[in-house]
Amino acid sequence: MGILFVLLIWGTLGLLLAGAGTLLIVFFVTWLTRNASSEVERSARKKIIRNAGLFPVGCLIWTALIFVFQGLVNDVYLHRDVGLGDSWYCPLPNGYAILMIDVDDSGTVYNPKTQGENGSVGDRIDAVSGVTQVQIAGPNVLGARDSHWFGKVDQAARADRYFVLDTRVGQHTDFENEEALRAKAAELGVTLNLEPISKVYSRYRFTWFDVLAAFLLIGPIFFAGGYLLFSALRLRSSAMPSQLAG
Repeated sequence: MGILFVLLIWGTLGLLLAGAGTLLIVFFVTWLTRNASSEVERSARKKIIRNAGLFPVGCLIWTALIFVFQGLVNDVYLHRDVGLGDSWYCPLPNGYAILMIDVDDSGTVYNPKTQGENGSVGDRIDAVSGVTQVQIAGPNVLGARDSHWFGKVDQAARADRYFVLDTRVGQHTDFENEEALRAKAAELGVTLNLEPISKVYSRYRFTWFDVLAAFLLIGPIFFAGGYLLFSALRLRSSAMPSQLAG
């Protein structure tokens, strides 16, 4: 699915949740502050109920703004995907990168500097597609790949070839089986320990910035929600003596 379609789905879901949240929160705050009787209390109650109605919509707008912000920073400056859509990519510590499209069990390990400027990634001597398992060992990328990966959108990838990609010279060497790859790894002084490409992607995709973005998203919402609840409880507490006195 394209990112616009995914955004449309999430936007529709967000609007539905915001609408349902508005009804629930307004009902709860209305019930919580039902004992307000004086003119001052009724005025305060009206303001709190209005804020309760705006709270879910505000959360939705704030979430959209934070998503756009983190998406721009991740894509433009950190060269990582925005977190939605059908493409997942991130840089590796040796200057290469991982790209997965539509599926998360296989992808491409490539050099961003030698690929097309339009963002497309194709097979080259310094790129390997259909990669199912990866190990980053300094300047070398060891892995397993499905040589028949193209077109396998609805089928699980199955490794039938192995490789070592030397990022220093930008060239990969293929091997017929895992034992041959293990022997080459030993020659390089590396203990073979291949991992699913999705696991390696997750290790390098998320950074301190994602933690910051999560804090920017949750912090203000938590604070605003807490203040709204505090205001409603304070009004309820002040209204109770008035009701008892009456």
